[in-house]
Amino acid sequence: LIGVDKLVKKSICEHAISIGDYKPGQDETQNAKYLKRLLPIPGHENHFHIRVTCGPNNQDCQSITYKGYPVGC
Repeated sequence: LIGVDKLVKKSICEHAISIGDYKPGQDETQNAKYLKRLLPIPGHENHFHIRVTCGPNNQDCQSITYKGYPVGC
């Protein structure tokens, strides 16, 4: 997962639409899967976070879910 500013996600969505990777209204399973990896998170105007997975011994790590985040554009 990549936590980004909402304007970054919007820009990437606009590009995906322009190249045909994303078609608004189409079933999300048929659209570009990489878009659901971009999570618009407030406070990320000048940086981003990449979460691959929580390490097995990292008890402070919290899993991120898609709940509440838009998965498409």
